Amino acid sequence: MDMFQKLEKVLRRIHRTRKNNLFLIQFIFFFDVLYAQIDQRFDLYDWEIIRQNESVNSISEGYQYIFFATDANGILRFNKFSRNFESNLFLGQGIKSNKIKHVYVDRNTGILWIIGNRGLEFSSTREGSWNRIQLNNLSINSLKSIEDLGSSKSFLWIKTTSRFIKLDHVSGSFLGIFTYPDEKNIDWGDFNFNNRYSLKDFSFNLKDLKSRTNSFIFIGINLPTDELLKVIISKSFSEKQIDINPKTIDYIIKNIERSYEKILRFLRDIDELSLSSGKSININLIKKVLNK
Repeated sequence: MDMFQKLEKVLRRIHRTRKNNLFLIQFIFFFDVLYAQIDQRFDLYDWEIIRQNESVNSISEGYQYIFFATDANGILRFNKFSRNFESNLFLGQGIKSNKIKHVYVDRNTGILWIIGNRGLEFSSTREGSWNRIQLNNLSINSLKSIEDLGSSKSFLWIKTTSRFIKLDHVSGSFLGIFTYPDEKNIDWGDFNFNNRYSLKDFSFNLKDLKSRTNSFIFIGINLPTDELLKVIISKSFSEKQIDINPKTIDYIIKNIERSYEKILRFLRDIDELSLSSGKSININLIKKVLNK
């Protein structure tokens, strides 16, 4: 009798163990689904990520909002009617990119388009339900090469440093590469600081904003030349008593975004990384900072 009681206890222990393991597997699977999908119990703006904006890279005007693309705080939204900034659009609303370089509202479809470090993203509601297309699927090798976004009545266009990319203006499907667009009347509505347009070239519908931009005094600041970049980089390293090979400086110039802000930030970051890691500045360290 004792033998059967012991056997029953062992069988019960085995059953409990199997049941607990099954529950653990079900819990892991359920948690994975929650992590991968937006929780429908929460409203779109229940979760907000608020950070410093860093640089504003692009501006576009929509029906209700003026949208600002930032380097670290998603898309800022300025309400044209209440004249206040409202909740920004960022990771909490489904955007994948944490650095957004271009923003554009297509007035023909009402779709909000953005380009960031995770690709081309778009939302028909201009708030949530974001779709994403990787840049390499659009024959775009580098985010830095993109200059502008625009649209016609039938298509969306991306302007790069060397060519124009034609897309379906609803689905974002790739339609071809052109030396010049094969149609006219394209609205290049993405105002950003890499293109050659002045703020006065854009026709804002908000009269107050239009009058304010018309009152600005515009002073052009040209991008730094290779020679000037060499001087800036050499002087910065020299002040810190760091000897650097001229070929290394040439490598930096060929692989960094050509702007004063980016070059100064790079010099700061490479110095901090060199000090924290205890390593001298070399190509591997430079690549690590450039790919951040």
